[in-house]
Amino acid sequence: MELEAFLLVKEPLNKTTDYIDHPLDEEVRLNGALSNFMWEEADECTKNHTGMIHIHKAIETIQTDCPLFVEEVCSRMDENVVGVYMNDVIYEPSFYQTMAKMIDQDMFPIYNVIWFGLYPLDNGVGAYTDGLEKLGYHEIEVSSIGEPMDILDFIKDTALYVIMNNVVFKDGETIGLTIEQVLSIHLGVSEIFDTPTFRIDDPFLTNS
Repeated sequence: MELEAFLLVKEPLNKTTDYIDHPLDEEVRLNGALSNFMWEEADECTKNHTGMIHIHKAIETIQTDCPLFVEEVCSRMDENVVGVYMNDVIYEPSFYQTMAKMIDQDMFPIYNVIWFGLYPLDNGVGAYTDGLEKLGYHEIEVSSIGEPMDILDFIKDTALYVIMNNVVFKDGETIGLTIEQVLSIHLGVSEIFDTPTFRIDDPFLTNS
């Protein structure tokens, strides 16, 4: 397992082993910018970057090595970094640095390691993880009638539960984040990825 991030820089750097002297592929950059629903300026802020710093780290023990990776990314960030490309999305640098402060509180930096995305549905919203597969798990998707921020909290809590307890889902079993909650899990075709994901029943529909 390995985590990697690309720091998008606005001014060229001296040649180093981890500096890439060309910008991120334009289609990849645009898709990554548009995927960040929390940063409207992602496209504008990153479209003129000139190169990238490539940071990667082998992950042997998730709960130990992931925070070390996040700290390394943050240590390389300065005013020249205009975006962080990781998990198919471009993070706002200030967001990435703020979320990394969870490490100082002995909390797992879940938002730095996993991206939690949203997409609209005719009746509600879809949410998904991007990054669990790099840690050896299937990605997770949920379609819900709930409020977007509520469903994001749910899928974040589920991903954190998987990581902290090394939970390997099985097709057809159930999960509940509370004593009363019983939600079915099914491995199936993804709305986002080319590989199957675990889809969880709508927690808000079940509890309504």
